[in-house]
Amino acid sequence: MRASTEIPGPPPANSIGGAYQLMKAVRADLLGLVLSAFEEYGDIFQLRVLGRRQVLVRSPELIRQVLVTEAKCFEKGADYTSRRKGLAKFGGMGLLSSNGALWKQQRKLVAPALHAKRVAAYADAMVRAADEAMEPWTEGDVVAMDDAMMHAALHIVGRTMFHEEVGASADVIGEATHALHGMLEANNSAWTLLPAWFPTPQRMREDRAVRRIDEVVYRLIRARRPTEDGPVEDTGDLAALLLGAEYEGGGRMTDEQARDEIVTMFIAGHETAANTLGWAWVELAREPEVAAKLHAELDRVLMGRSPTADDYHALDYTRAFIKETLRRWPPAFTFLRTCVADTQIGDFQIEKGMDVSLVPYATHRDPRFFEDPERFDPERFLGERGDAMDRYAWIPFGGGPRVCVGNAFALMETTLVLARIASRYRLELVEGQDVVPVPGVTLRPSGPLRMRVSRR
Repeated sequence: MRASTEIPGPPPANSIGGAYQLMKAVRADLLGLVLSAFEEYGDIFQLRVLGRRQVLVRSPELIRQVLVTEAKCFEKGADYTSRRKGLAKFGGMGLLSSNGALWKQQRKLVAPALHAKRVAAYADAMVRAADEAMEPWTEGDVVAMDDAMMHAALHIVGRTMFHEEVGASADVIGEATHALHGMLEANNSAWTLLPAWFPTPQRMREDRAVRRIDEVVYRLIRARRPTEDGPVEDTGDLAALLLGAEYEGGGRMTDEQARDEIVTMFIAGHETAANTLGWAWVELAREPEVAAKLHAELDRVLMGRSPTADDYHALDYTRAFIKETLRRWPPAFTFLRTCVADTQIGDFQIEKGMDVSLVPYATHRDPRFFEDPERFDPERFLGERGDAMDRYAWIPFGGGPRVCVGNAFALMETTLVLARIASRYRLELVEGQDVVPVPGVTLRPSGPLRMRVSRR
């Protein structure tokens, strides 16, 4: 069948005024806009803005084509690779931003450090961060759970990366993440129409955050590895593994490349986990029947003690709860690829230079792939129902060659933190809150997420 170039979609916004109006609509309700467009145009549609065409897809079949069968035709685009307004401004050419030979080389070097067997060694750090989050709580306290989970996730990634507590250094990474959120929000505003050299307050915040990141991370690298070819103490943490790892042909990462991989892990590792946990507490508070099943499993498996790496595999319902949270509220609610060679997706021709966005948020809410998708139901990930699920219908970590290298780490971290806290406390949403999704770097719950704690 001959591919068509006439991809459906709304009228083009090829004037400054039209582009500005679209930006306003995106800022007002990006998620609603995208869901409505899929309902109107089907599994694939295009947006045309100032001469550029962006294609959005939601069905597992089309997603599989982009990520697997036609993967050679797609690379990370400017949202990732641009050092002016993409993730690379903060994370450089780490795994999330790089393409081609550099990505393949780095993936081979980094993946072993995040293998599931390695990740099990970090379980104690994950549980300790949960304990520290609970330490100041007393019966009836109202706590900001989004902040508590963000700090816990920062401490987890800090300790697993550098073995010891990195203290204020982790706060610098947190500050950088806030600046990154601001940059992406500015990219959907009229500010982005200004020339790149114009010093807006947001751009100055970004530059300051990058300078502080460099000071902290280079200092940590050089403390662990004074010279690139010198010895590295094997302390069992991620930094030791990365700094001491050698390429197949010999040699190690430069300090600059090590910096990029470490910063990428910091930003991606804590932001996604914290927001997943924030949503988990919201769902646990909203769904008393689900909460009762989760608490019953925790009582049966843990019997009042702290969870371990071995318990992770026994906590079937708790893991399914996290997976259902990731279905409803995927941190990477959309991710972008740029077409680098003409190809065909479904019945449509995709031309070199076009951007293609995969939208897990829409895929995960499609009743063709998930029965009663607005219902929070962890059991859809258990038994035969879980086995029958299309691999590319649930894609919080992407798929294909570029599937998230930290997925095993993320699932263990969020499961163990949830298990540890939920085994000791119930958390209720304070009345009067309207918790809604806020799309930014990740899909976070609107905050502050005020919750009242009570002992179980």
